Amino acid sequence: MKRVLITGASSGIGEATALLFAKKGYEIVLASRSTARLDALVESLRTVGGIAHSLACDLSTPEGCERLVPEAMSLMGGIDALVNCAGATGAHSIESSTQEVQYLINLNLIAPIVLMRDAITAFKIQGHGTIVNVGSMAGEIGIRGTYSASKFGLRGITDSVRREVAGDNINVSLVVPNRVLTSMSSGRGRGLVGAEVVAQAIERGMQRTARRIVIPRSRRLQILVEAVCPWLIDLVTNTRPTRKTLSQSD
Repeated sequence: MKRVLITGASSGIGEATALLFAKKGYEIVLASRSTARLDALVESLRTVGGIAHSLACDLSTPEGCERLVPEAMSLMGGIDALVNCAGATGAHSIESSTQEVQYLINLNLIAPIVLMRDAITAFKIQGHGTIVNVGSMAGEIGIRGTYSASKFGLRGITDSVRREVAGDNINVSLVVPNRVLTSMSSGRGRGLVGAEVVAQAIERGMQRTARRIVIPRSRRLQILVEAVCPWLIDLVTNTRPTRKTLSQSD
C-alpha cells in the first residue's frame, strides 16, 4: 500500500486526487489550512474504504512547511510519495503589492522545495519514492506576473531535483495543466480542464517515470511555439495584465 502526502487537499485538484487515490487503496495524509474541510473529506474517504488522515497547516509559513513531512510520516509510519497541489493565483501584474508577491512565492515555490527536501531524505533511507508537482501553463509561458514566476521556479526545481536524485530510485514529475475548473477559476473562460482529469494525470505520474505531463496534450504545441518563436506569443498576449486578487487552493 502506497503512503501518500497530498497538499492543497481540501479542494480542487488536491481533493480530486485524494478521492482517486482512496479508491486505489492508498493511505493518504491530507494537508490544508482548512480543518473543517479536511475533516469532512477524511470522513467521506473513509466511507468508501479509504485510509485517510488530516493535517491542518499553513504552507505559506516556514513552520507549516517544516513540520508537515515528519508529522505525515508519524501518522502513516513512513512516506512513499509526495504530491504538491497547494498553491495560489494572483499578482498577475508587476504592480502587485509586496505582500501578494511574497505570499505567492512562499506558497507556490518555497513550500514545495522544503517538502521535497524533507521527503527525499526519507526516500533515500528507504531506497525509493515519488514526487509529483502540479505546475501550470503559466510556468511554461510568462503571462501572469509573479504567478508565472513562481510556476517557472517550480518547473526549474522539479527538473533540477529529478536530475539530482536520478540514481536514487526516486521519480520526480511535473504535471502541467491548462486552466483548471476549480474555485480558483470560478468557472470563467474557455477550455477549462476538470480537476479529476488532472488527478488522473497525477496518478499516471505516480505509476511511471514521466518528466512532464501536459494537459491537454494539445498545449504542447503552445509550449513549442514559446520555445521556438516567442515573438508569436508576444503578439497574442500583447495586452495589459489586470490586477487580480489572490485566490488559493491550500
